[in-house]
Order: sequence, then C-alpha cells, then structure tokens
Amino acid sequence: MLPDSRPTASISPAGARGRSARSPLSKSLFKTQAVGTLIPQQSATAHEPSSRHTRNDIFVCDEESQFYSQCLEKLLVKNSSSNQTVIEFGSGDGSPVIGCLIQSQFSGVIHGFELNKKAAALAHSRTIETHVSNRYKIHNSCFFQGMHDIPAGCLIANPPYIPAPDNNILMPALHGGQDGANLTRDLMTLGFDSAILLISSYANPVDTLLHARNHGYQVTDFMVTPMPFGYYSSEPKVKNWIWKMRGEGKAFCSDNWYLLAGVLVQKRQHNLPQKSKSHQFSTGNGTDHVSHDSLSALAGEEHENGAQGEAGNGDCSGLRHRYATTVDGDTNAVEDQMDELMKIMTALR
Repeated sequence: MLPDSRPTASISPAGARGRSARSPLSKSLFKTQAVGTLIPQQSATAHEPSSRHTRNDIFVCDEESQFYSQCLEKLLVKNSSSNQTVIEFGSGDGSPVIGCLIQSQFSGVIHGFELNKKAAALAHSRTIETHVSNRYKIHNSCFFQGMHDIPAGCLIANPPYIPAPDNNILMPALHGGQDGANLTRDLMTLGFDSAILLISSYANPVDTLLHARNHGYQVTDFMVTPMPFGYYSSEPKVKNWIWKMRGEGKAFCSDNWYLLAGVLVQKRQHNLPQKSKSHQFSTGNGTDHVSHDSLSALAGEEHENGAQGEAGNGDCSGLRHRYATTVDGDTNAVEDQMDELMKIMTALR
C-alpha cells in the first residue's frame, strides 16, 4: 500500500503522489543509475484509469513507486542469495516490484499480499504481461494470516505512514496511526531475519528505528530521497497534526518537504563482524559527505523553485547511503548504520 496519494491523471512533483491506474506498465519509469546514486525523478504522464477501475479503486504514485523499486533493486537484489524467498506486505498494483524484477536478475520468488481485490487482480495481470509471474506471486488475502504459509526470511513493504489523531481523513487506508508508524512498528515485531521498509521523516522516525533496535535489528543499508508534501499529507487536519508532532520532536520536515527512506534492517548475528567503515553519501553530482545544511538545501525551500519542470513534474535528486570497503577489501563486514540514518532523518526542522 502506497501512502499519500493524489487522485489525478497527471503526475505531480515527486512525492505529491499523483495516482491513477496505469496499464500497461511503463518500463521507462524504473531506469536506475550506478550504485551510490539515484537518478533525478523524471517527468512522466500517467494513463487514465480503464473503465474497469476508478481512481477510488486503485491508486498509483509513479514517483514513489520508482523510489520503492530502486530501493528493492539496491537493497534487496544486491544483498540477496540465490533462490531467496521474500514476502511483501501490501502489493498495490505491483508496479514497484515488477519494475525491480524487470531491471534485475533476481532469481528468488517474491510473494505479495494485497487485500484490495481490484489491485491484486491488476498486479497479477501485470506480472503475466511483463513475464515475471514465476518470480512474483500475488495473493489476494490477508498478509498476517498468509505469512505463516510462506517460508520467507525477508519482508518488504511500503506501509501507510500518514499521521493523524484518527482515521477520519481523506483516505482512511493511508492512516498509519497517531504518529504514522504503528503498522511499521508492528511489521518489525514479526521476527523476519531482514526487512526493507519505507520510513517517513514526519512519522516519528527516531522511535521507529529505536523500536527496530529493541527487536534485535540493525540498519545495514539505506536510501533517502526528499519528497514534497502531497495531496493527503497536505489535508489541514493531517498537516496541523504533523506540525504538532514537529513541536514534540516526533516529525522532522521543512514547511513543504520531508525525507523518505528505504531502510534495510537485519537481525544481529554473532557471525557478522562489526567493523568501522567510512560513511559516504552522494546527491548524484559526485559530492560526498553531505552535511545537514546541504541536505536541508536539497530538500528545503531552496530546492522547491528549481525542482519543477515545465509541466510541474519533479526533478528531485535522491540521496543514497553506501558502504566504503575496508582496507582489506572486506565488503561483508557489517556496521550498524542506525545512528547515521537518524541524523539524516532528523536534519529537517
């Protein structure tokens, strides 16, 4: 399930979440750059929903789907073993996973669970259309019931993260609890060996990451991108609640922008050595070691004027964490990156 959408046929700036049913799937939305960077969010045009689906049935955000897909390609595929079994909470229309599979040689199987019948049917038809149905199995059933039948060690999800005092908001299904992170924290308690989750900087990211640590997880890699507030997060009730959370130190954002992170967490294991590595970041222009001021400039007011193209489409550069190898070339050593991620996710005030 993708959070924060705008029911419109045209794509808004990255993160504004213009959503409509899209068919056929556009492969061009999921082209990525070399490891260590994210390509700028390119403009795209969403197709009108078919006569079988309305904008209230299935919602799609091309920009967020692209980011989620890139996270899967960089964080899942690059770290997966052959024939790995993965389980997904909330497949939606399936486009993020399908985009990842189109771009990669992932040899495992991903089992996606989606309660929405129309979304599940669309996702299934797209897996057949794109010839990935042998690697992406769609289940139109409850994740929490079906997970016990899937021998998966890795969980992937883009859970709802809209914070509000209750679910009486424009789209109740996008409600993530009072701080936006209830479901995210619930997923962290299920005991999977590893998980790739999207976490918003305005949905209590510090407590969420500490919750992961308390359940035996460490952050081993992550990707971050700036997002402007969208249609649902700009609803007065929601926005006012986010400002309240910001005053309480639970939401971190500028007036118009927040950060969205794709985070790989893994259970701590005794056979994984803890070695110190340098922390490198890239904004896509070769600049490393991004400071908080630079990050604020990337995702803050200064970026807004230059972020929109002629058609109002987003051109937001992404930010990706990456490992530097140790002196002896050991890339398997694992260092917990949680504190570093917390610094980034709390940089916007």
